Amino acid sequence: MADNDQVRSENTKEDQLFNIDETIAVPLSEMPTAADQLVPSLGVVWHPDFSRIGDIAFLNTGENIVSGLSRTMPLFKNINNGTECPLADQRISRKAVMVKYLGRGGFLITPPASKMLVMVNGRLISEPTVAALSELGADIILTLANSVVLSIFMGPVQHSNAPHKAGLLGVSAQIQQTWQTIERAGPTDLPVLIRGETGTGKELAAQALHLASARAAETMVSLNMATLSSELGAADLFGASKGAFTGAARDRMGLFEQATTSSIFLDEVGDAPASIQAMLLRILETGEYRRVGETQLRKTSARVIAATDRALEAKYFSQPLLRRLENIVLTMAPLRERRVDIGLMIIHFLGQQGNLGRTPSLAPWIGSLALYSWPGNVRELRNVVQQMAIDQVPDVIRTPIESACEPLPHQEVTSKPKASYRDKTTVTEADIIVALDENDWSIKGAAEALNISRTILYELIDQAESIRRIEDIGDDEIKSTVSEISGGLNAWAKKLRVSKEPLRRRIKELSL
Repeated sequence: MADNDQVRSENTKEDQLFNIDETIAVPLSEMPTAADQLVPSLGVVWHPDFSRIGDIAFLNTGENIVSGLSRTMPLFKNINNGTECPLADQRISRKAVMVKYLGRGGFLITPPASKMLVMVNGRLISEPTVAALSELGADIILTLANSVVLSIFMGPVQHSNAPHKAGLLGVSAQIQQTWQTIERAGPTDLPVLIRGETGTGKELAAQALHLASARAAETMVSLNMATLSSELGAADLFGASKGAFTGAARDRMGLFEQATTSSIFLDEVGDAPASIQAMLLRILETGEYRRVGETQLRKTSARVIAATDRALEAKYFSQPLLRRLENIVLTMAPLRERRVDIGLMIIHFLGQQGNLGRTPSLAPWIGSLALYSWPGNVRELRNVVQQMAIDQVPDVIRTPIESACEPLPHQEVTSKPKASYRDKTTVTEADIIVALDENDWSIKGAAEALNISRTILYELIDQAESIRRIEDIGDDEIKSTVSEISGGLNAWAKKLRVSKEPLRRRIKELSL
């Protein structure tokens, strides 16, 4: 645990950095209007009521101020319609989880004196715990009762719902700042360079830039520069006259000519051949170009938007061209740096597939999804959601129990072959009880015996009336079982008809 005195001594400097008002927090609608002011915030990553996903609340700040988080407080605001409601989930305790901002991105999180399971970054906590934003990148993932998943993050005071309307989903500071840049850069004709890892949504940002311009009525012209050849790339970009090369049976219009009154999006510009880079430099400097096979100069007023996931070092890329492209630079943050947005994207992808409302409960595994490092970013998340929608178990999934006992999955997860599982509709409640009994109420052993994934077994257990959750069992019943039944944890779990993993933790909490 961090040295709280040392952390506290640096609060003033940290609070000045984030422009934090050291008074009790007020509702979102009444906060100061500095768009770039970042304050400690809570975002709803997952909630049984999908309409609540993406809601925002602010944490109280200051050296001696602590925020309470419970079923009834604080009020979370929906940035689309302005409604404010508490979490209001019956599985969340009325006794509050206490969250205290320590400065320097550190938070002291104290679980309540209740049976509600509280997990911080995938680890079950039973005593005050210090967590830092830097542990995962920019979020602390807080899971309550395996039902509601929240992110503690530094968020803007003002949130716009405009990014969502443009297809850029998120309430994080990163996505909000991206949108501010789009609003400023869109109306200009200046070239824009969009940088970011693969799968971060660079093409979506390019489309948003185009739609924010006076050229929005025209169709944006797009080209993946990695597909261009040194020989024919110039013809694709600038056109060619009849007979300019073998196969040129007629005059051909290039993409820059097509985009004269519109925008041209040069994706993967870092992979453009060296000869093409020299031609791009000229067209950015003067707007002039020649069709292949012609001597006549032509002019274009196409607005250039380029994107790359490469570093564009001098040995690979023309530095003069880079200077022309980066008049305005828009950086797309990787998903691991805006985990608060993951739930919004999951709901969006499920809706696209028509599976919203028909997908099995994802709540027990959203915490695992929020902890994963997502090397493939939004594109990888979309693929995972597609797999889960048809009951496949992606490699990135870890059960809450495993997440609590294993190191944080901040590194990439090694791929493994997908199992061919039994149809879950053929598994009866009696089958589940037998498998649990024969495997000492171990979820892993029972799932293997039934030939289903642990993901599906947890879902079936939730639906089984004869199997109880640990939250449903009173402390007195647990104590009497431990004192009266011999045989240890296996026998106690079988007697109480509850999974032994959460029972083990509860027994430890009760000091039995």
